[in-house]
Amino acid sequence: MERNYKRFIGKISIKTIILISFIVSVAVTVGGIGYLIYSRWSSSNDTVIKRIADDMNIQIIHQIDQYLNEPEHIIEVNSGLVEKGVVDLSDEAQRDKFFLNILNTHKGNVNSVSFGSELGEYYGARKNENDKIEIIRNNEETGGNSWYFSVDEEGVIGDLVKDAGRFDPRTREWYKTAKNANEFTFSPIYKHFVVDDLTVSAAAPVKNENGVIEGVFGVHLLLSGLNEALEEIAVPAGSYALIVEKDTGNMVANSLGEDNYAIGLDSSFGRLHLSYTENRVAWKTYQEYLKGNSDLVSGYRGKEKLFSKYEEFSRPGIDWLVITAVPESLLGNTLMEAVDDSIKIGLLSLIASIFVFIVISKKLFSPIDEILEANKRFSEGDLKRRIKASRNDEIGRIAESYNEMAERIYTLVNNLEEEVTDRTNGIRKVNSELRESKDSLQLILDSAAEGIYGLDKDGNCTFVNKSALYLLGYSSPEELLGKNMHNMIHHSRRDGMPMDYETCKVQVGMKQGKGVRVDDEVFWRRNNTSFNVEYFSYPQIENGEIIGGVVTFNDITGKLKLQKQIYNEKEQFRTTLLSVGDGVISTDNKGRVEVMNPVAEMLTGWTQDEAKGKPFDKVFHIVNERTGELCENPVERVLESMEIIELANHTVLISKDGRRVPIEDSAAPIRSEDGTITGVVIVFRDFTEKRDKLKEIEYLSFHDHLTGLYNRRYMEDSIRRLDSSRNLPFTILAIDVNGLKLTNDAFGHRMGDNLLMNVASMLKRVCREDDIIGRMGGDEFMVLLPRTDQSMAESIKIRIEEASREVKLDSVIVSLAVGYATKTKKEEDISAIMTLADNNMYKDKLKYGRLMRSQTIEIVLKNINLKYDKEQIHTERVSQYCAAIAREMDFPDAEIEKIKTSAILHDIGKITVPPEILNKPGRLTPEEYEMIKKHPETGYQILKSVDEYASLANYVLYHHERIDGTGYPEGLKGEDIPLVSRIIAVADAYEAMTSKRSYQAPRTREEAAKELLRCSGTQFDSEIVGIFVRRVLGLDF
Repeated sequence: MERNYKRFIGKISIKTIILISFIVSVAVTVGGIGYLIYSRWSSSNDTVIKRIADDMNIQIIHQIDQYLNEPEHIIEVNSGLVEKGVVDLSDEAQRDKFFLNILNTHKGNVNSVSFGSELGEYYGARKNENDKIEIIRNNEETGGNSWYFSVDEEGVIGDLVKDAGRFDPRTREWYKTAKNANEFTFSPIYKHFVVDDLTVSAAAPVKNENGVIEGVFGVHLLLSGLNEALEEIAVPAGSYALIVEKDTGNMVANSLGEDNYAIGLDSSFGRLHLSYTENRVAWKTYQEYLKGNSDLVSGYRGKEKLFSKYEEFSRPGIDWLVITAVPESLLGNTLMEAVDDSIKIGLLSLIASIFVFIVISKKLFSPIDEILEANKRFSEGDLKRRIKASRNDEIGRIAESYNEMAERIYTLVNNLEEEVTDRTNGIRKVNSELRESKDSLQLILDSAAEGIYGLDKDGNCTFVNKSALYLLGYSSPEELLGKNMHNMIHHSRRDGMPMDYETCKVQVGMKQGKGVRVDDEVFWRRNNTSFNVEYFSYPQIENGEIIGGVVTFNDITGKLKLQKQIYNEKEQFRTTLLSVGDGVISTDNKGRVEVMNPVAEMLTGWTQDEAKGKPFDKVFHIVNERTGELCENPVERVLESMEIIELANHTVLISKDGRRVPIEDSAAPIRSEDGTITGVVIVFRDFTEKRDKLKEIEYLSFHDHLTGLYNRRYMEDSIRRLDSSRNLPFTILAIDVNGLKLTNDAFGHRMGDNLLMNVASMLKRVCREDDIIGRMGGDEFMVLLPRTDQSMAESIKIRIEEASREVKLDSVIVSLAVGYATKTKKEEDISAIMTLADNNMYKDKLKYGRLMRSQTIEIVLKNINLKYDKEQIHTERVSQYCAAIAREMDFPDAEIEKIKTSAILHDIGKITVPPEILNKPGRLTPEEYEMIKKHPETGYQILKSVDEYASLANYVLYHHERIDGTGYPEGLKGEDIPLVSRIIAVADAYEAMTSKRSYQAPRTREEAAKELLRCSGTQFDSEIVGIFVRRVLGLDF
C-alpha cells in the first residue's frame, strides 16, 4: 500500500502538489473566516433587534407622555380657575365661553372637556363626529338629559342639535375615580357616552374653600388617536406596537389597524382581550411579563419571525404595558445579503488566488523547463542557448549558474564572455530604475485624498489610486484597469436616465483638449448606488497629440447636505421672524439697528430701511407710563450686564407718529461660537389687550357677573378687613329675595335675573355711599355697615323694605326678607354676628315669605287665564267634576277640598307655554306638542316650592299619565299613578271634549261619556270612569 502511494506520489509533479496544497489551504482559510464572521453576525442580531425594540419603546412612551400631558395641563390650569371663583359656572354665558376657549386652544387629541357637579349637573364642550365644537348642558332645565348645542365660527351658541339622553356624571367612572382619589388622576378606560370608541379621562376634584368636593373637572380623550400615534412610529420602521392594560390584558391601542373593542350583533360594546387577537407573539410577551421575565421574546406571525419586548408605563390611574415587535427581516435580509456577498467574494478570491497561483507557478516553473530545454539543446551542440535569468531566487541562481557555465564554455569556445556580461548588467540597471519610478508615482497617487484615475484615448482606465477605489466601492485596481470608466462609473444621470458617451463632459473635454470642472453630476459605485460628485478632467497631450486624460474627483454629498441645511435654517429663521406675533429687533454690538420684523415696524412706526444703522434708542423710544420719565436703554443694559433682561411694568412705547403703546418686552445678548457678544435681540409685544383682560379678570374675581355688586369672596375679605375697633359699632345686614325659585319656575330664569338686578339697583339707591353691598350667591345679598348702630340699621332696613314694595316688575311680586345684627364689642366673634343676622333674616322670611308665594300662585293663575281664553272656565269645571267624583267615592270633606284645589291648579304649568300655542286653531306641530307636554313638570316645580301647595304637586305632575303606561311625563301605569291624578285625568278629558275649543267642536255629554268608556282600562281608570258616567252624569250605558 505504502509502495503504491509513493509510486502515485512520484508520478505527480511538484507543480501539481504545490497547486493542490495551495487550493486546500486557501479554501480552509476562506471557509474558516466566513464561518467566524457569520457566527458573530448571527450572535449580534438579537442584540441589535433588542436595541431597536428598546429605542422604539422609548419613542412610544414619549408619544404616550405627550398624548396624556395635554389633558393634565388643561386640568392643572383651568380647575383652579373654577375653584378660586375666577370662572363662575352658574353663569351660563361665562361658563360656555370658558369651555369653548379651552377646546379652541387645545385642538389636538382632546375630544371633550366637562364639569360634573355633586348635584348631578353636567356642563362642557365637545367635538362632534364632524370635528365641530358643541356646548353640553345637563341640569334641571334639561330634565337630567345631556343636550348638545351648536356653536358657530364666532363662538355664538346656536340651536339644540342633539338630546343624548339621560346622563348623570356622578355614576361615570372618571367622576368616581377622581372623587375617591381626592386628587388628579386618570380614569379606567370606558366606552364613550355617545361615540363607539374607547375613552380615557383625566379628572380632578373641584373643591370649595372648606375643602368639600363640589364636582369633578374632566378632560376626555378618544383612544383611537393613540392608534394613529403608534402607527406614525411603528409602521415606518417596519414594526408594530400594542398597548394593553397590565392587570387585565385588555387592548388599549395598536398600530396594526385592528379594533381594540367589539360591537355585538345586539349592539353591545365590549373590550377585546389580547388573547382573542391573532397576534400570538404579543400574547406570549404578555405571559412572559406576568411571569416576571423581561427577556426578548421570539415567535412567528404567519411565516414572519418576530422579536418582541415590553415596557411598563404608569401614570396616576394608569398601568399599561407597551409591547413592541420587530420583524427579523428588518436585519435578516441585510445579514443574508452580506453573507451571500461574502461567499461570492470568497469564491471570487479563491478563483483569483488559484488563477494568480497558476500564473505565478507557471512563471516560477517555466525557468526549470527552460533549464531542461537549454541543457538538452546545449548537449546537442547549441552553445548559444541561454536561460533568461529574470529572478533572484533559487531558480534564478540555478539559471545564472547554468548561464555562467554555458558562457564560460561558450567564451572558451568563442571568446565572448566579457561582452555578454556587460549587456546583462545594463539590462538589470534599466529594469531597476523603471521599477523605482513606477513605485514612487504610485505612492504619490495613493497619498492623495481625492480620487484619481487615468484614461487612455478610448476612455479605458490606465491607473487608479486608493482614494478612488474607496469612493467607488472597489477593492483592487484590477477591477477597473483596462475597463471603460464611463461605462463603469459615469453611465447614468442622477435620475437613472442613461448618459450618452459622446455628450459626457469628460470625453468632450478630452476631445477639445480642455480642462473641465463639474459639480452637478453623480458617479456610480460598484453596488450600483450613486453619490454627488465634483470632478476635474484634464487631457494628457504628448507631442501635440491627445493620448488620454486624468480625472480627479470628490464625494460632495455631505457638502451639498450642509449647504441645504444652512439654506433651510436661514429660510426657517426668516419665515419665523416674519410670522411671529411679537415685534423683534436685533442690533449689532454698538447698539445700531440691523433687523426689524413687520410687527416691530408696525409698533414703532419705522420701516427696516429707515431704522437700519440708527441707534436703538432713536427707533425704540420708551417712557414710564405713570411718571413720563424716559426709560433706560435695554440694549445698553444687555451689553453692560451681558445677561437677559426684562422691561419694568408700566412701560409705554412712543412710535414715530406719536402713538403710545403699552408694551412688555425682554432683551438678550447674541453670542458667537467663542462666547463674544455680537449684538442684542429685543422681543416686545403690545400689552394693551392683555392688560385689559387682566383688569377684567380682576374685576370678575371681586364682582358678581349678573348684578355688578361685590361677590362673596370680596364681601368675606371686607368683613375680615372691617372687623376692627375703629369700625364699631359694625352692623351686618342679611337680605334674601323671597320666592326667587318660584319666580324662575313660573316666569322663567330671565325674569328671575331681572328680579335680582332690580333688587341690586334698589339697594344701591337706598344705601349710603360708604356702605358695602354684595351678592352672596343665589337669592342672598349682604350690606356691610361700619360705624352703624342698631337704631340706624333699623332705619336702613325700613327704607329697603319700603323701596322694594315700590319696584314694579311685570306680574312679579318683589318681596325681601331682611335681618341684621350689630357688633358693639371688640371681643365679640364676627362669625356669630353673621349667624345672628342670618337668623333674623330667616325669621323675617318665615313671616312674609309664605304670603308672597301664595300671592305669586294667584298671579300665575290670573296670567294663565289672560293668556288662554277658556282656561278659567276649564279649571273651575274640572274642579267641580273632581269634587263630585270624590264625594261619590266617599272621600272626607277635607280631602275633597284638596282635590278641588289640585284641579284648580292642574294646568298652572301652562304659564311657560306661549299664548299663540295655547290658542292655536289648527293641529299642533310635534315641537309644539312637546312644549305642551312639559306643563305638568313645570306645575310640579312651581307648587313644590310653596309650602301650602307642596303636598298637591305630585297630583299635578301625574295627571296626564295613562293606565297602560303610555302617558307622560314618566310613563307610570295602573295604581302607580296617584288616585287624585287619575280622578283629574277623567274630569280634565271630559271637560275638554264637551267645551268649545279653537281646534275642535264640542261633543255631547253622551258622546264624551262613550269616549271615556271606550278608553277606560287603557287611558283612564275603569272604576273612576264608571263612577263618573253612571253616578255623576247619571247616564246608563
